[in-house]
Amino acid sequence: MTLDCIDNGLNIADIINRMLTVWHTSLYNSINYSFGVGGLSDSAPRVSRIKQSPSGGFVHYRTGGYISGIIESGAYGTEQSIVDQKSGAESYRKMKDDAALVPFYFCFYFPRNSRFGYLLLERIGTDGIFTMLSDAIRCEVHKYISGRYTLKILPYMLDCVFDRNVSSLMDPSKIFLRGVRSDVFKAGFPLANRTGDGYIETDVVLSMRGMKSVIALDILRDLIARRRKRQRLEVGGVECADVAFQVKIGGRKRTVSIARLENLGTNLDVTHEVTISEDGYPTYESLHREANRLISEIKDETGE
Repeated sequence: MTLDCIDNGLNIADIINRMLTVWHTSLYNSINYSFGVGGLSDSAPRVSRIKQSPSGGFVHYRTGGYISGIIESGAYGTEQSIVDQKSGAESYRKMKDDAALVPFYFCFYFPRNSRFGYLLLERIGTDGIFTMLSDAIRCEVHKYISGRYTLKILPYMLDCVFDRNVSSLMDPSKIFLRGVRSDVFKAGFPLANRTGDGYIETDVVLSMRGMKSVIALDILRDLIARRRKRQRLEVGGVECADVAFQVKIGGRKRTVSIARLENLGTNLDVTHEVTISEDGYPTYESLHREANRLISEIKDETGE
């Protein structure tokens, strides 16, 4: 089954496009989404809609298997003071039913005759619309398909994004192995470091000094591939429960495990590549340009 001919011959792009078209004039209310900013809880209610342009149209476009646009989304349920940043005087008071809508870019790409589709989303700081939009898509699609099928929406790692992010963070001087079997090493670890189930409690630190960064990247790619296949992690023939690398974040060295490093292939900072509009947010045109660059990389990597 392909996404352009799912249960009963339906095209998933048509289903999603109809859902988004409804959002031109109707608010989508999501009551189980975390705003992620200002201490709101996971149950903070949120409303979303398609952004309307100054000319009266809507920032929502469909061309074949491509669907893109701007979704405005924000949380409500709390009362807050809105002040002038220069004078400090309160200029407005946000009531519990008010929602400050933030614009987020989105782009769907559905290759022909494929079981896979791709969704690119803008995130501003820690705030975004992934959970809201993925939940809405699942609910909408399940109206049309039978119980025999399940729609999965999962993070997708692009090699070009991964290489760009990791190359700026990696410090390949050390690799930390955690949960190593105690019988791997014949000596060098005191008995106190061993657990009852045959694993070493302390980190085993492997020196990478003198090795090229590309070697660390190859090791990291292999570890991520093993993790995705639910295989036990292994470095240099040594099995372990987890592996961590040193990275530089904000000028400081931090130790980050494989799970976090994998995310570096799913998020790309385009702050310095986009054009900022008068409202202080990136323009649709500049975001769409960057999205198309990533879609070109997807096509190259997948052959779709």
